[in-house]
Amino acid sequence: MNKLCARFWGMWGGGLLVVVVMIIATLIAIWFLPTQYNERVGSFALVLAALMMGWSAWQSRSLAYSSREQIEEMIRPSLSLIPEDYLLSGDFTTLLLQNTGGLAKEVRIDIEMTSSPEKQLLFVPAIDKERVVRLPIKVEEIKRSNGIVRVKVELMDCYGRKITEELSIDFGRLIAEGRKFAFEASPLLTALNSMTT
Repeated sequence: MNKLCARFWGMWGGGLLVVVVMIIATLIAIWFLPTQYNERVGSFALVLAALMMGWSAWQSRSLAYSSREQIEEMIRPSLSLIPEDYLLSGDFTTLLLQNTGGLAKEVRIDIEMTSSPEKQLLFVPAIDKERVVRLPIKVEEIKRSNGIVRVKVELMDCYGRKITEELSIDFGRLIAEGRKFAFEASPLLTALNSMTT
């Protein structure tokens, strides 16, 4: 509740305070001033109302702009490489391309591996949120040669804007640093394991 009050006061509190003070000042002036000054006070109140409407329109515009930015961020595709098919040794044999953002359309995937001179070119019509694409990558060969996997993805978002993302894993560097891949369990696998125990 305190956060909500602080947010409200931060966005609207100062403006509302100014409006309330000006209304009170105008009412006091109308009550106590002679009638010849009432026209000036009325003109002043009209100018003040116009300024307040302008300020309110500006605030509404900035609020709409920030809302639009948040919506755009929510619908933007967000891709990542996910290891899968783990061995008992802890290594994995498969890489997946996962989309955790909005719909990705007309997805062109270019895969380069230092263990292979040829590029692999893939096309996927669409990858929806939380969907994966199994990449034809021979992970064991790349690990043995301390190689690098580079995945370049060109796609369009739901508005038809072109987006390019480049993802890579440098196995040689990871091995030199002594890093191992942590095991990632899928929610389905976790649920199945909990049912059997």
